Amino acid sequence: MVLLDMPSTTFYREVEAGNIPYKLEKGRKRGMLFPKEAIEVLAHMKKRARKKLAHHSFTRTTNADIWTAFEADLRTYGEEDSVPYRRSLEWREINDEISMAIKEDGQLVGYATLLPLEEHVIHLLLHDKIRERDILPSAVKKWSEPHLSVYIASIVVEPSADKELTKERGLFLLRHTIKWAITLTHQHDVKNWYAMGVTPLGQSMLERLGFQETVSLEEGKRKGYVLREIQKPSSKIINQFLAEMESQHLPLTAPKEEEA
Repeated sequence: MVLLDMPSTTFYREVEAGNIPYKLEKGRKRGMLFPKEAIEVLAHMKKRARKKLAHHSFTRTTNADIWTAFEADLRTYGEEDSVPYRRSLEWREINDEISMAIKEDGQLVGYATLLPLEEHVIHLLLHDKIRERDILPSAVKKWSEPHLSVYIASIVVEPSADKELTKERGLFLLRHTIKWAITLTHQHDVKNWYAMGVTPLGQSMLERLGFQETVSLEEGKRKGYVLREIQKPSSKIINQFLAEMESQHLPLTAPKEEEA
């Protein structure tokens, strides 16, 4: 009953319906034995079915989404590493197309923020001279402006008790964020992409996508990267990376410490 997450009434109803295999000695009415392998298979199938029921969408964040993300960051990382809600809305006054969310049956479970910024501000971020909360609205650019440099500010998913679901969320968010970045590059005058890799996983992913290391801090624990002038070869690398993700389901966990 525990493995199948069923109350006793539902469990025995399923047994009587023939949906759960069992053994019972001839002539006995009590003492059912349930084969371990069969129960584990049923539990696995039920878990997969539950995952398929969750509908994921990739949409532009709302003010309510930003508040939810702010509260989550504040609880997890503290005030110093959280962007104040007011500051996030000030950025959106300049450019309201800088963040996207993934939602699971309408509930926010992850988001990505791509900030077109003044070049010198990005370098201050990469060298840890300022934090994201210090970025003034005046440094934020519109997508219609020329010669843009974009900072990948966050790619974050809400961890689930179900590790497979967390991986699925991370895969979904990363795949759609990369496609969003490609679309922005094709539609606007984006020259350079910048990102911080703060875990071995994040650094490896950035390097596989063609980013080049420009800054190394804390004995390599934090590295700054740049991707210049996305051309067709880089697009091929990105498409290959996405294909590998789809086929291998890379072990993505994407809390803020592991963002790209």
